[in-house]
Amino acid sequence: KIIFLDVDGVLNSDQYFVRLRDEKIRVGARTWTAAERARRGYEAHIDPAALSLLDGVRRRTGADVVLSSSWRAVWSIDEMSEMLGFRLIDFTQPPSDGVTRGQEIDAWLRDQADRPSVAVLDDWDAMELSPWSHRLVRTDPAVGLTEERADLASRLLDAGPGAYTDGVSVLSCVSSALSEPGG
Repeated sequence: KIIFLDVDGVLNSDQYFVRLRDEKIRVGARTWTAAERARRGYEAHIDPAALSLLDGVRRRTGADVVLSSSWRAVWSIDEMSEMLGFRLIDFTQPPSDGVTRGQEIDAWLRDQADRPSVAVLDDWDAMELSPWSHRLVRTDPAVGLTEERADLASRLLDAGPGAYTDGVSVLSCVSSALSEPGG
């Protein structure tokens, strides 16, 4: 099981940044060294509540996490793993012109021996995530990862590679019970 993770709009949100501003917690304009970023966890840009929800999905399902976020162009796997509090297994390929995030995910999956169950946690629209938009658990960048979206990701991962989302519930060619509440 693999979670492809975006950070902005998933592990942080407009709502979270307003809360930070209101609490007067700011990162500031200072440039951090790599060691300082890793040690400080860039915590002001990751909502602890959203991170806890992601960690719950990861633990419940046994899924590994691959970073598909633009954050992969700034931090190493070790630094991101330190920030998140668990080990990332990989990044998707670096962003390049004309290649969508969905194509980056597809390229990463083609290199794997087995076809894993996949959930894509992202705030981007389905077009950008094609051909993996059927595995998209789309978050609203205004609120980030919610309990409802975390639950959908867990159910999608547990349903196996044949399941897909319709944007609201998890459906499966194998089991219609998955589309029922609590299924």
